[in-house]
Amino acid sequence: MNNWFLFHALKRCGYEDHAKNLRRSLCCAIERSGFREYYNPFSGEGYGARKFTWSGLVIDMV
Repeated sequence: MNNWFLFHALKRCGYEDHAKNLRRSLCCAIERSGFREYYNPFSGEGYGARKFTWSGLVIDMV
């Protein structure tokens, strides 16, 4: 969920490239580990609950 807020804040403040990079990183983490509760910020490895819907907010980022 934090990524969702950060993504929209970056876009609103004119940091479109940073927002795109954040979205791309989250999509890669989802492809690697599925929809998880949270992800390691360095490796992108998913942790916590599986099939967690907060990760599904990436759909709103497209």
